[in-house]
Amino acid sequence: MAKAAGLLAGKAEQALPIFEERIRQSPDDERGYCGAILSLIKLRNLDGAAECAEKLIRLRPGEAYPHGAMGAVLDSAGKFDEALACYEKMAAMDPDDLLSRFRIAQLLLLRGDEKEWDKRAVKIIRTRPTSRSAARDHANIVDFLGEKYRGRAEDLIPSVAKMSSIVRHGPQQEDQDPELLLEEANSLADGGRYAEAAKAADRALSVDPGFQTARSVKATMLIKLGRHAEAIACVDEILLAGPDDTEYLGVKGMLLERAGRPQEALACYDRILELDRGDMTARYLKCGLLALEGDADGLLECYRAALEAKPSGKSSRMQKEMRRESRELDRCVKQSGSVKSGFAKFMKETGVAAHPRWGRKGQRMSVPGARGRAKRGRPRAGRRA
Repeated sequence: MAKAAGLLAGKAEQALPIFEERIRQSPDDERGYCGAILSLIKLRNLDGAAECAEKLIRLRPGEAYPHGAMGAVLDSAGKFDEALACYEKMAAMDPDDLLSRFRIAQLLLLRGDEKEWDKRAVKIIRTRPTSRSAARDHANIVDFLGEKYRGRAEDLIPSVAKMSSIVRHGPQQEDQDPELLLEEANSLADGGRYAEAAKAADRALSVDPGFQTARSVKATMLIKLGRHAEAIACVDEILLAGPDDTEYLGVKGMLLERAGRPQEALACYDRILELDRGDMTARYLKCGLLALEGDADGLLECYRAALEAKPSGKSSRMQKEMRRESRELDRCVKQSGSVKSGFAKFMKETGVAAHPRWGRKGQRMSVPGARGRAKRGRPRAGRRA
C-alpha cells in the first residue's frame, strides 16, 4: 500500500493495478477501494470510480465518507445535482464534517443561490471545531475564502483527504491518525510553537514510523530550536531510506558544521558532488566551509572546480557569484604577493557568499507549501545562518 500511495500523486496508472489487486485479495479492506477511487478519478475513468464508490458504500454502510467519495466522483463528472445529494447525505450522517457542508454551499452558489451560499458560508466560518480533522478543514476553508489557501484544491472536496489518509495508514482514530497529527504539528509551527510541533510530529511517527513527511517536519522544528545534534539524528533516519538524497545530505552537512564537525560536513558535500557534479549549492557550501576553516588552497581549488562544472537545474546564478568571488580572491592574492595574505585580505573585504543562511533565497525555514504534504516541513540545504 505504501508504494501505491506514493504513486498516486503522479503515476495513477501504475498505482491502480496495485489497488485492484488489493481489492481482489482483501475485498473487506477499504484501503483498496479508496486507492482505486482516487486513481480512477485522476485517470478520468469516472464510471469505474463510481462503481468502486458504490462498493465502498456497501462495505461501510454506517460511515459518512463513502457518500462523500461518490460525491467526489460525480463532482468530477460535472453531475453537480447528483453530487449535491451525496454530500447532503454525508452531512446528515456526520454534521461535524465541514467540507461536505462547504461543498454543498459552493454547489448552491453554482446554481445561482447566492443568498443560501452567504448564509451557509458564514455559519461554517463561525463554527467552533471540536476535533482535529474539523479544525484542519475549518482552517483550510477560512484560508480559501480569504484567498490564502495554498493546499491542493482536491483536498477541499469531501472525503478526498480522508481516502488519501486511509490508503497511507489504514483507518485510524483521530488521536492515532498520522495525517491529523502532522496537521497539528504544522499548525503549531505556523504559530511559532516549535517544541510542541516537534512533539506532535513525534506522535505521528510513533503511529507510523515510516511517515517520512512527519520526520521531515520534526527535523525542521529541531533545527529551529537549535537542537542540532537531535536534528542530525533525525536527518540520518531520513537518509537511511534515501542515502543519496542530495538535499538532505546538504542539510546534514550544514548541521554538522553547526555541531563543530567540519570534516564530516565536507564529506557530505563531497558525496553530493559525486552524485551530481553540477550541484552548485553543494559547491558553494563547500567553498564557504573551506573559507571558514582557513583553507586558502582548498578554496581556490573549490572555486576552480565549480567554474569548470556545468550547473544543474537553475543554479547558474550561484555559479556566477562564485566566479565573481574567485576573481576577487585572485586579485587579492596578486596584490598581496602570497596566497596566505591574499586570502586574509579577501576574507576581510569580500568573503564567501556574504554570510550564507538557512533556506534558499526568498524562502523561510519553516513549512511552506501544501498543509500536511511532503512539501511542508522539508529542511532545505542552502545557505548558512
